Amino acid sequence: MEELRYQVDLLNAMNQRLTNDERMLRLICDTSNSAFLYINLKANYVKTLASWNSFFPEVEIKGISDIGKLYDQVEEKYVMTLRDLLLLEKNNLSSGNGVILLKDKRTWVECEVTIVCDELDNPTDKIVRFKDISKFKKQNDDLTYMAYYDILTGLYNRNYFVRLLVDFIDKAKERNAVVSVMFIDIDDFRKINDGLGLLIGDEIVQLFGQFLSGFQNDNVVVSHFNSDIYCIAIYEPYGSRSVDFIYQQINERLRAPFQ
Repeated sequence: MEELRYQVDLLNAMNQRLTNDERMLRLICDTSNSAFLYINLKANYVKTLASWNSFFPEVEIKGISDIGKLYDQVEEKYVMTLRDLLLLEKNNLSSGNGVILLKDKRTWVECEVTIVCDELDNPTDKIVRFKDISKFKKQNDDLTYMAYYDILTGLYNRNYFVRLLVDFIDKAKERNAVVSVMFIDIDDFRKINDGLGLLIGDEIVQLFGQFLSGFQNDNVVVSHFNSDIYCIAIYEPYGSRSVDFIYQQINERLRAPFQ
């Protein structure tokens, strides 16, 4: 009898431990900002966990055949990325990740796949994690923009212009071509800032920058260096992208005032 009571107490303790572990894991899933898709490859069993409805509120996954519904939730450009990740075990890979954009065109999602194998190295389970990285993607895009573009005008900044100019020059050397560079500044710009104020000065810089941006294409790079100084690089200048043509267009534009 004592032995039986001991076994019962042991089972109760183990059951309580399992209950506590299950509660802990459920809390971790419920408080996670990620969604999980669990697939038992041998039993064809599928389960969605954590914040699934935050990512795919209209997709109910009950079986393997339902997984294809996820493709309709992703921008067409990223369907193949998601498909390759969901079919990962067929490529004999144990893990993989990629980034997709959902249909709302706002939510960027990092997908991370992990494959679990048995002792014979055969895949048995797959876990797919979906993590919202929209905030980090925007921050990265903002940093990238700041690295390449001038905040005031939206034109290329000085550093990136120099980099593109070097590319032009290297290509011109290889092809025995010509590169022209134009420096442009607004005369007496200080009088505008001092007489009308810095905000008006900034507007003038923006408006003139917008006009110059109209010349930009694959062979013409327009940049705002600083203050009232702009710089244009032209690869193989001729016709509508010659120095003379751009100079004439600028003179013609300056015959009319900026509002």
